Amino acid sequence: MRILQLGKFYPVRGGVEKVMYDLTRGISSLGIRCDMMCAASEGPTRVEKVNDNADLILCHTVRKVAGTMLSPAMITELRRRCGDYDIIHIHHPDPMAALALRLSGYKGRVILHWHSDILKQKVLLRFYRPLQNWLIDRAEKIVGTTLHYLDNSPWLEGREDRFEELLIGIEPVRPDAEGVAEIKSRYKGRKIVFSLGRLVEYKGFENLVSAAEYLPDDCVVLIGGTGPLRESLESMIRAKGLENKVELLGYLPDDVVHDWFGAADVFCLSSIYKTEAFGIVQIEAMSCGVPVVATRIPGSGVPVVNADGVSGLNAEPGSPESLASALMEIISGQEDWKAWSERALDRYRTFFTLEKMVSGCIGIYEKNRFNMIKEEQLNMSDEESGGLAISLKLGLKRLCDIVVSGLGMVIFSPVYVIIVLAIRLDSPGKAIFSQERIGKGGTPFTLLKFRTMVQDAENDGVPQLCADADSRLTKVGAFLRNHHLDELPQLWNVFVGDMSMVGYRPEREYFIERIKEHNPDYSRLFAMRPGVFSYATLYNGYTATMDKMLIRLKMDLEYLDNWTLWTDIKIMFLTAVAILTGKRF
Repeated sequence: MRILQLGKFYPVRGGVEKVMYDLTRGISSLGIRCDMMCAASEGPTRVEKVNDNADLILCHTVRKVAGTMLSPAMITELRRRCGDYDIIHIHHPDPMAALALRLSGYKGRVILHWHSDILKQKVLLRFYRPLQNWLIDRAEKIVGTTLHYLDNSPWLEGREDRFEELLIGIEPVRPDAEGVAEIKSRYKGRKIVFSLGRLVEYKGFENLVSAAEYLPDDCVVLIGGTGPLRESLESMIRAKGLENKVELLGYLPDDVVHDWFGAADVFCLSSIYKTEAFGIVQIEAMSCGVPVVATRIPGSGVPVVNADGVSGLNAEPGSPESLASALMEIISGQEDWKAWSERALDRYRTFFTLEKMVSGCIGIYEKNRFNMIKEEQLNMSDEESGGLAISLKLGLKRLCDIVVSGLGMVIFSPVYVIIVLAIRLDSPGKAIFSQERIGKGGTPFTLLKFRTMVQDAENDGVPQLCADADSRLTKVGAFLRNHHLDELPQLWNVFVGDMSMVGYRPEREYFIERIKEHNPDYSRLFAMRPGVFSYATLYNGYTATMDKMLIRLKMDLEYLDNWTLWTDIKIMFLTAVAILTGKRF
């Protein structure tokens, strides 16, 4: 797959750009080509490298009008480059990106990420609406940060069959212990209510300031951020005599703001309008175990993110009394607060990690790709595909397996002897390790490997995955695993027909059942023999977590649905090059 994230601007300033950039980094880190094209806040059109699988394509901006970057360069750049991509993932609202896509002539797949309705620029929306309607109709899937938001958008009525939910995920906030201690000492003996955001109307900071009147004197409300309402908020604080209870902190740099999250007893998101579609600051607070008080904004995803009674409480929007009551309920007792804190952290880990957002996004790309696969693919029928009947192609694949594995065993026979002696000298036990795995047709077979762990590594009977620096690894075993030599005995599995040289990596039944709880499509893999080499292992590496297992499954399914003999040859060649150059999977 080759993907383009399209829209907004760079450097990252808001939630939409952050999601785009995080998806670009996360998807590309898995070996999948994923670029990002957006308007440049300043400077000429240029390309900046993110990593080996991602470029940042910045398009010169003429000026900013009504919150939209006017970038004619985006139109020309997209027309020139759009043919390079299988999927364009466009992020809304961004009229410039929509116009560029409309004029690009792109014929491929379009995913529309509906971050928010256009609520403020109602006059301009009248002119943009035909283009917005075209974009909605053009997209094969409409992705929302919550289904609740999509369901309540008046522009998306009748498109529910194309809705997909992709919860925003972030890397955890990591406060500095010294920085947290310094903040706590500054407000020693007081409960800290922290809030963060642009000082603008929809954030509802006036209500949070008013709520401070109902809080006891041992509470202090700290608001980070800048914006046009700063002076009016300062005047309001003075008029109410709250100088000792409410403080405007101003701009907080990225390397400092984490400490304020860590020092907080509760985070408050006081927004009052649907313009606040998700509230990323909520999950930033949850990621360091800080409970949240948010608001029940009609049609917004905010109260979905903050599960009422779990990670915090949701108050009535626009009600200082309701905010104050919710804040007091959370910070009133130490033992209760600990329970709130644990539940907030658990909710972040369950739903809002960056890994979950990235794997969920890949799942959306793949899900619809599978739905579009035609009868000529491998697992469907015996019709011709690419000029050869599938039965002939499978026969050629099996013939290649026999020849390659047979030659491999002969060529590597001296290496086999050396490894067996090294294992026996390094630790007691057999040199060859055998384990039941599930193969073609769901049939068990005995997989062979050189033993890399101590004898009886799972003597408690519970299957365990091998992690980096696993204490069960022997010295020789760690070397074999790092250089992928432990898999050599599987050439015999290939020769006798249990496996193929290239396929999906076979798994134990225990882990297959765990994976199928998340994605029942695993059973589709049984249409093919598992492999020694794997497209997923090449780009996703070894799997030591369920998240990586699910990403591996999506990549295995992509291989299954798009298999050719040439693909097998490329995977074997690229894997051999990776091993010889010392790549760690």
